[in-house]
Amino acid sequence: MKTHLARTILNRRMIWLAAILACCLGHSRHPALAAPGSWTLKAPMPMAFATHAACAVDGILYVVGGDTGTNVQSMEQLQILFAYDPKTDLWSRKTDMLTARR
Repeated sequence: MKTHLARTILNRRMIWLAAILACCLGHSRHPALAAPGSWTLKAPMPMAFATHAACAVDGILYVVGGDTGTNVQSMEQLQILFAYDPKTDLWSRKTDMLTARR
């Protein structure tokens, strides 16, 4: 039973690592929405956090994990996953990861 549980946990970790790698290696095929060399103010992220990972897949920006970044001694690791669609300028929260990561 313990071996099966350990194998299941390892498989889930491998799937998450593969998903994160695929996300980070993905490329957006959509052109930039702003003119080159210019900045455009967009919707702010729903919450402030630090040391997260981010990547774009099919024109959607995904921001995953991180920590609260408020105090080095009490930084809480996060399980969150947000997606940002630049076409609609909207953030949405997706299903959290099973474990917190930074």
